[in-house]
Amino acid sequence: VRTSDGSAYTRALAAVPVPGPQGQVQGVVSWSEDITARTMAEDALETNRQVLRAVIDLVPYPVSFVDAEGRLLMVNPAWCRDVRGSADAAIGLTLAELEALPEALRTQLHQENLDIVRSGITPPAREVTRTDGEGKPRHLVISKMAVPGPGGAVSGVVTITVDVTELHRAQEEARLAAQRLSDAIESLPAAFYLYDAQERLIVANSTAARYYPAEAPILRPGVTYTEIATQGITNLSAQRGTLQQRLERAFRNFRESPESFEQYLTDGRVILARNRRTSEGGTVSVRYDVTELKRTQQALEQRERLIQADLQLAAEVQSRILRAVQAPAFLEVASHSRPSSPVNGDLVQSYEEPDGTWRFFIGDATGHG
Repeated sequence: VRTSDGSAYTRALAAVPVPGPQGQVQGVVSWSEDITARTMAEDALETNRQVLRAVIDLVPYPVSFVDAEGRLLMVNPAWCRDVRGSADAAIGLTLAELEALPEALRTQLHQENLDIVRSGITPPAREVTRTDGEGKPRHLVISKMAVPGPGGAVSGVVTITVDVTELHRAQEEARLAAQRLSDAIESLPAAFYLYDAQERLIVANSTAARYYPAEAPILRPGVTYTEIATQGITNLSAQRGTLQQRLERAFRNFRESPESFEQYLTDGRVILARNRRTSEGGTVSVRYDVTELKRTQQALEQRERLIQADLQLAAEVQSRILRAVQAPAFLEVASHSRPSSPVNGDLVQSYEEPDGTWRFFIGDATGHG
């Protein structure tokens, strides 16, 4: 009905005949009622129902609703794909009657729904492992919720099943990758640290604790480099400056990330340290024990100094022994003995035969001409 101002409203009309003494209709009783508000509420309710249905159909996980007797009243397309059946064939059946599922499983699921209806208690989500039609294991998270009806009684149960098989596979692959990385880091013949961009420790191997015993009690993920350096500074030799100087040097080396630097520990060991920035702003820090290498290097340097001193002495002696040679009358230059290097024993000698022939002899340190 439209009013004079053009607005519309809805009225319900009814008429009832009034019988007379002889059964004939002697009149009509009629009435009307404005049901505009009720109609609008019903339209809104239907719209909401359609929206809810569209949302449920869009959910990529199987969703179903059973009534208080366990009969299926609603399933979404994902549920139909999962059981390889149609909604029309499933609606009205209990899960116990659903032949698309194994008998033991469908009986169990139906009984679970009835138990929820009777108790009114929504159970926590649980994860189960089941075998699909191809014999492959599937990991499923099943969530059920009791739906209250009029008077507070449970009118049904909503079930959502999420397949987390791929998540399990990804988690297992990540775990194996992390284990391989951990094994590789642990096998390094050096102390290894990895820090994030906020200077928090991500991982360190057991060699780090052996190299720096003072750090060992706090060497765990999440501890900052400042805490580790402060705790472990007592490992560094006091001959390299005061405690504050050593600490400042440690922070500078870490944050400026030089190519390499050496650390001298209180127990006499020498550590070669290398830092490198990661693409995410973190820091990879590797420490090598080069104590034996340094000792060997120092021994070689000492030996080299002794050898050079001996060579210098030998050169002086040799220069005094080797004599100048008088030039023959027919030569315009004189020759003399001179080694080709500071000390090698080379000889250059000359002499004149009775017949006037001059002979020259050039020999190496072994006496071979």
